Amino acid sequence: MDDMKRRAAERRARLDGGRVASREELDKVDRRAWREAGPSARLEATRQLALEFLAMRGFDGTPPGLPGSPAGVRRRGD
Repeated sequence: MDDMKRRAAERRARLDGGRVASREELDKVDRRAWREAGPSARLEATRQLALEFLAMRGFDGTPPGLPGSPAGVRRRGD
């Protein structure tokens, strides 16, 4: 099983599904789910989306990162 299919299977296994009557209700459920997910889960979901995007574009190497050291970033005027 390739990596994208494996990740999709893992996501499906964690789904907590149901039915909604309208787009508005779906939006409410979606916002609540992301709020309850917490910062680390949201960051991981963002990372997974980025990796899937890169895979769809044919990129199969190490994902790009931040240039330079994040510890060296300073706000202007400080």
